Amino acid sequence: MTKDSYYRNMEEDAFDVVVQYINAMELIGAKDFFRKGGRIDMCTAITKLIADGRDEGIRVGRDEKTERVVSNMILRGMTDADIRAVAECGQELVDEIRCRLKESRHSRFPKL
Repeated sequence: MTKDSYYRNMEEDAFDVVVQYINAMELIGAKDFFRKGGRIDMCTAITKLIADGRDEGIRVGRDEKTERVVSNMILRGMTDADIRAVAECGQELVDEIRCRLKESRHSRFPKL
C-alpha cells in the first residue's frame, strides 16, 4: 500500500468509504491529523492505527501482568509496602485487587 501514491493522497470521500469498509471509525475523528492539502494520507493513517493498536496491546499486557503479580503477592501474605515496591503500583491497585480476591473467595464458597 505504501508504494501506491493514490493512498497517500486520497480524497476525503474515498477515505471515509475505506474507513467504513475496514471498520476503523477511530480514523474519522483523527482525519485532520492525516490531511495534507485537502487530501488524506491513508498510508499514514493505517500505519498510526496499527501502531496505536500495538501500543494498546502492550499496555494491556503490562497491566494484566502487574495485576497477576499483585494478586500472587497478596495471596502469599506479603505487606502492602513490598507489593507496591515490587509491582511498582499504587495502594489503590493493591486495595482493588485485594477486594476482588475477597469477593471471588466468597462467591466460590457461599455460606450455608
